[in-house]
Amino acid sequence: MGILNFFETKNKRPVIKDGEIVYTDGRVEDLKYGIKEIKEKAYYRNHDIVSIILPASITSIDSYAFESCANLESIVLPESVTSIGYGTFLGCSNLKTIKLPSKITYIPYQAFCACENLESITFSACVTGVGRWAFERCKALTDIYYSGTQEDWKKIEFFTDGNQKFCGKKSARANIHFNCE
Repeated sequence: MGILNFFETKNKRPVIKDGEIVYTDGRVEDLKYGIKEIKEKAYYRNHDIVSIILPASITSIDSYAFESCANLESIVLPESVTSIGYGTFLGCSNLKTIKLPSKITYIPYQAFCACENLESITFSACVTGVGRWAFERCKALTDIYYSGTQEDWKKIEFFTDGNQKFCGKKSARANIHFNCE
């Protein structure tokens, strides 16, 4: 059985041994082929993770799975992912860009809240709703790449507190690029 993901850590380089990722400190990463879900708070406050490539077997990521992974700079979500939970990337302050798989239809409450260095996000016209504070305090967010048209964009239901549109009061105002993949 092989590894289905690769984690690059801040101070340690992983070594693949007997189908598992083993770090120089002896810690073993537990994602193996066939896993379908990243459980709630699975990597909560894991400051070792810098980048992640998730395997194609993953279909969902539960709430707060990567919350406060402050050193996380990049993550590759496979097209097999159909949902992300509340606050999935809350407080991932060094995350710079993300492309959501085309099967995700809803960006939930606080999904990217306090991702202060998030510069761009790409998502499909399949998204029908964006939860409250999904992009609150995303101060660096300058570009949203959306696969739909401007008319499709107008159909998205944005759940807000009345004071925010997409990014919130404490966020940058992003440029929306339509018809992008």
